Amino acid sequence: MKTTCRSSIPGFGPHARRGMSLYITVMSTALIASLLGLAGLTIVRIERKQTVTNSDILSARTNAASAVELALRVLANDPNWRTNYTSGVETVPQSLGPNAIGTLSWVLEDSDGSLTDGDTKLRLKGVGRVGNTVQVSSLGFTTSGSAMNCLEVAVCSNGDASFSSSSIVSTDQTIHSNGSVSVSSGGIVNSDVEAVGTISGSGTYNGTTVSPVSARAVPNASVFDYYISNGTYIEYSALPKAGPAQLLSDVVLSPNSNPYGDRNPEGIYIIDCKGGQLRIKCARIIGTLVLLDIDHLSDIEDGMSWEPAISNYPALLVQGGIEFRLTTDGLSEVDRGVNFNPPGSPYQGSTDSDTVDTYPSQIKGLVYVSGNAGVKNGDTVIDGVLVAGNQLNVTSGETLTVTYDSQFFSNPPPGFSQGNTIDVTAQTWLWDAAP
Repeated sequence: MKTTCRSSIPGFGPHARRGMSLYITVMSTALIASLLGLAGLTIVRIERKQTVTNSDILSARTNAASAVELALRVLANDPNWRTNYTSGVETVPQSLGPNAIGTLSWVLEDSDGSLTDGDTKLRLKGVGRVGNTVQVSSLGFTTSGSAMNCLEVAVCSNGDASFSSSSIVSTDQTIHSNGSVSVSSGGIVNSDVEAVGTISGSGTYNGTTVSPVSARAVPNASVFDYYISNGTYIEYSALPKAGPAQLLSDVVLSPNSNPYGDRNPEGIYIIDCKGGQLRIKCARIIGTLVLLDIDHLSDIEDGMSWEPAISNYPALLVQGGIEFRLTTDGLSEVDRGVNFNPPGSPYQGSTDSDTVDTYPSQIKGLVYVSGNAGVKNGDTVIDGVLVAGNQLNVTSGETLTVTYDSQFFSNPPPGFSQGNTIDVTAQTWLWDAAP
């Protein structure tokens, strides 16, 4: 048999082998070049994505820092920021202009969850957003507003204060008037007295008298804002009728008791009188009662046991005028057939289910009347501060006794502060977690 060498077969000679090797080399080189090209494109895409991400982070951080600066400026120019914002709630994101990138917003936080009471620990968080990137810059801050100096005295009237014959007015501090003070013959004032205008009359002043003095600051209409925002309404028409007035009587009103509807955890209850009269008598109130648009002939009378649910809050806020016709006979459960310290509404820490107790008749707390405040036909006792937005009048034969409580000046309630300085706390800045 004839044997044929492989090298003699066409296509399998030395030249063919060299061509195949060259082909493989070229293809391998092309493949490697392609892979390197693809790797390069991938790296470029990754780097571009990283560049975009880093740019978004930097822009979001700039927005977050701008949010803090804007918020500090807004707060410094908003005396009502405590009621206009809610702790822990972010503001609506906004852009700084048509060409701006991303948005900014901020969050105010008080560690006790409330911006309106005594501060625990305040923090401002600026939030910057660009696309899906969120950055948060935060810092601690304090405030340095001051209490209105009407709370520095036991009684303050923004208008004249007049005390009729046989009236007796007593305080353990000072009576101030942004107008003038007069005491008629037979009237007695057992207090230091100061006035922007004159101090006159043939009555007896058993204390120092100083005039003229500088006017003291009193609240304006915004004093009601916080309480309206946070209070619970009692319908004026839901109260029983008593002649020309509606009557609030023989009830317990407290954070845990409201016979007229929903309860309020801070004991803030609002009655919009819609220009009508209201009589309040023989009741126990543990809370802040806010009376809006009230007729000036409205009154508070007989025995009342009254104090705020939050110690430095007002007991009574009146939009308009009102008369005080209280007595010192006390609030008697026996006479009224009502248990005034039921479970949930203790008196000095105690509750019961009987109707045999008697409570001292007094208003314990801060009382503010935006119009005229009158004392008529009785013995009115206030343990706190009395502020009249207009005139204060005590009629003949009546007594007004005010025992001053300094807590309202040292820790003023919402609506009774002036000045609004925001102070950033040193060494509290940090990048924070996104909301």
